[in-house]
Amino acid sequence: MPLLHHAGALGDFVLSLPFLRGLCRDFPRATWTLACPEEHAALVARVFPHERRVAPGAAELAPLAAPAFDPGRIAALLDRHGGLCGFLPRAADLEALARALRPELPVRLTEPLACAAAAGRPIEEIVGPGSFAIGRDELPPLEFGIDPLAFLGSRPRDRVAWIHPGASSPAKAAPRERLAALARVLEARGFTVGWIRGPVEAERGDDRPPEPCLDRPSLVLLAHTIACAHLYVGNDSGPTHLAAALGVPTVAVHVVPNPAWRPRGERVVVVEGERGLDALPLDAVPGT
Repeated sequence: MPLLHHAGALGDFVLSLPFLRGLCRDFPRATWTLACPEEHAALVARVFPHERRVAPGAAELAPLAAPAFDPGRIAALLDRHGGLCGFLPRAADLEALARALRPELPVRLTEPLACAAAAGRPIEEIVGPGSFAIGRDELPPLEFGIDPLAFLGSRPRDRVAWIHPGASSPAKAAPRERLAALARVLEARGFTVGWIRGPVEAERGDDRPPEPCLDRPSLVLLAHTIACAHLYVGNDSGPTHLAAALGVPTVAVHVVPNPAWRPRGERVVVVEGERGLDALPLDAVPGT
């Protein structure tokens, strides 16, 4: 049961989809243990089938975080799991050690995406060839027949747009008044506009967006809700990468230009700077 380690944030996880698909292709008989945030594991249960989940900080994985790799402890970890793949600091040194210790086991390691991209390596070079897309049929089912658009109430559902004003850092968030102005333009074009509030914004005490608002949904519910949209607008954040992967027409607002981390997809428009939305040619956005 090889171990796949991926402790990255949601955006990193979405951008690693080609890497995950490559493992499934190259090791078709493997039964995987997945070390990542629980919600990320639930999201990719169909994309990357696995039999066991473990927290990235679990005690059994402590040898991977030690200041110096202990060959005996790394060998024991390899024997327990039957291989080691994923995104880890000091990946080159760890991979060389693991291959020397257990050359017969699957070992494929690379640096965490944030580290590799900061060093100037293209994301595509890190994760390998393959699709960044998630098919709607690849999403795990919602429990209890939950309606992902229930928060809209009786509002029309035939043309919906979601706006997510949050980001991991306030410095990456577009001014709320510009998003509100865009919402008015979209409503004038016949869209029902809904807002999304994530747990990071709630914990930080950011103002709650206007109604209708999907407030702190689970990641699986968020994915299904985004998949129903005809347009998604968001900052440089994980949900924006998710929208692009789901094939939803996406406007990604990069207040701080960050081309390496642009969402991948054929229906993505990236605008840069605090005033980027002001010059957004809506007619050029798919779905509008």
